[in-house]
Amino acid sequence: MLKLRAGISLVNVPGAQGVQDTIAGRTHLGIQGIPAIAAVVQRGQLRALAVSSPRRLPELPDVATFSETLPGFEFNGWFAVVAPTGTPREAIQRMNLEFNRMLLDGEMEQRLRALGLYTEGTGAPEEIDAFLKSERAFWSRVVRELKIEPE
Repeated sequence: MLKLRAGISLVNVPGAQGVQDTIAGRTHLGIQGIPAIAAVVQRGQLRALAVSSPRRLPELPDVATFSETLPGFEFNGWFAVVAPTGTPREAIQRMNLEFNRMLLDGEMEQRLRALGLYTEGTGAPEEIDAFLKSERAFWSRVVRELKIEPE
């Protein structure tokens, strides 16, 4: 998606090898999660250029978001807890309440941030449904634009 939006050519070098190759100058840039690069950025071995989140991160306040340079470009990983169709509404609402309580707990929030995960809570079940529909539509469009075919 970055290749398409920025009009650049990129080759993926996955995982820790990608970080080491960028530090050594064998690659020009890398896209990694915060935990994978935090220490080397702090040591000055790599320079953070942008974050893919919709807002700047508290840990990296001077690092711009992609969308500040490429308007409309956002890429956020996310997790969803799902239940089978037909699960009673009361059970879904209760799970939603408990997950919100857990995710918004200060101690849990710090533990998640250490893993590079940021949360603002789960939102109402209807908001999650709408989000999943919008993600499906967005990624379907990206797959068509990039002409991605199953192998």
